[in-house]
Amino acid sequence: MNYAHWRKQDGSAAKHDDSTYAPTALLERFGSIAKVTGTGISWPGFGFRKVGAAIYSSVVIVDSQGKQLNEADSINLVDKSVNELIRESGGGKPIPPSDLLKRVNKKAGDFFRKGVPTKRTLVTSLSIEKGCLPVPITVEGYVIASAERKDFPYPEPLEKYPSYVSKHLKDSKYLTIKIEILQATHHQAFDAGITIVDFLRGVWNHLITFQSHSISFSNVPKRRFIGRIHIAPIHTLHEEDKTKNLAYWYEPDYVEDVENYRPDKQWELVEKNREWVCKQVAESPLRDELIQLFGRYARALDQANLGVCHLMLWGILEKLTNSIGGNYDEAIKRAASHYRDRKLSKELLHQMRWRRNQFVHAAASPDEREELCWTTKAFVDGLLDDILHNDFKVKNLKEFGECLALPHNKERLAQLRDSPPAP
Repeated sequence: MNYAHWRKQDGSAAKHDDSTYAPTALLERFGSIAKVTGTGISWPGFGFRKVGAAIYSSVVIVDSQGKQLNEADSINLVDKSVNELIRESGGGKPIPPSDLLKRVNKKAGDFFRKGVPTKRTLVTSLSIEKGCLPVPITVEGYVIASAERKDFPYPEPLEKYPSYVSKHLKDSKYLTIKIEILQATHHQAFDAGITIVDFLRGVWNHLITFQSHSISFSNVPKRRFIGRIHIAPIHTLHEEDKTKNLAYWYEPDYVEDVENYRPDKQWELVEKNREWVCKQVAESPLRDELIQLFGRYARALDQANLGVCHLMLWGILEKLTNSIGGNYDEAIKRAASHYRDRKLSKELLHQMRWRRNQFVHAAASPDEREELCWTTKAFVDGLLDDILHNDFKVKNLKEFGECLALPHNKERLAQLRDSPPAP
């Protein structure tokens, strides 16, 4: 089986034998300047680092189910393969792209076949008032339960040396949670666990903030967030001996703890709807895509920089309308398709697009960025709701985008229905 593939420009995996996307110039440079010594391999200066990083990300590794391997384990396999080929050649020679892909493919096969699943516990925390969360919660077969952080201590360097998360470690009132993961490596365990937590947060935030809005009339500067349930800046992974940290990960964009979400009387309804959403996702042919989309949604609403939040929400809108890399007008047409006043919706979306381009191309952050986030979020929420109900029984986002692109004129729809299929 082919596990290793070159990465196409859109991030997906090319066919195993398609060398079109091989980074030939990078591999030539990296191998040609390498020197093999008695103690290892060396490269002159520090410029080789950017070349190496680009090579590592050029290979996609997928398992037998077609799921991409996490970045850390992928980089490790590619790095080992690159170093072996350089040592075997003696250095000073270009790295043959086909040889590298074959070497990575063999290592990936061994990785997937020989990996022994081990139970580990991922511990993090959420901005939810303690005692309010109806735990344990089962999501996609994983059990999320409350925990005491003192039972899962932070690594000594985090507590000993000052950092931008020091205040969180000392004073946080977030709710600590744990999730047990059965995976072969600690990177796989973290990836699986954080994906489920982000999916859950995305669903919660979608339900809590659906058709909501907020506006500030205060003249006092205050940072405002769109999301309600945020994740901690530090996540730790533990084996059976809970006091020993296997590894930890941190959120580089963390700014400050947010106010804890305090569920009101509507929480029972939110949980009932959350169970329905999780059931719809589990039974959907778009299951994997929806889990990733809700995770992206949670991460977008985490952003303290609302310009970035708006940009990320627009990216989700493009993904949902299957218009990434396509015409902006088509993305807007599809996003507005299910609204009664489509003209109004299109004009709103055109302004959202212009603001998005203003941020990307001119580094300009508009004064009304909070309003932009809420408006773009409303269109994303509508699309998420549509695809969860899946009235058209689509099997993938391509089909969903095609449904959104259908004309609204009955006569034109009838013509399309009765016309022969394209050869």
